[in-house]
Amino acid sequence: DQSTTALREQAKRVPPETMLPLSRAVYFANLAATLAVLVSRNKVTKDAAVNTLVEQGMPQEDANALIETALISHEPA
Repeated sequence: DQSTTALREQAKRVPPETMLPLSRAVYFANLAATLAVLVSRNKVTKDAAVNTLVEQGMPQEDANALIETALISHEPA
């Protein structure tokens, strides 16, 4: 099934451009979450985080939106 395939593609480190849609979604969600932690800890800039997503094949507009969304969960309460 698709969820098993997504996990397999993650484990095999398949390039995102060749992944199935569900696998790509999981890949970019994990990467964005990791980048958001790094941005919130001032280890990388927000621009660097966005550029990392773009370098991995995500469109610029989507990368901006995903990082913004991921950073919301790291804002102080």
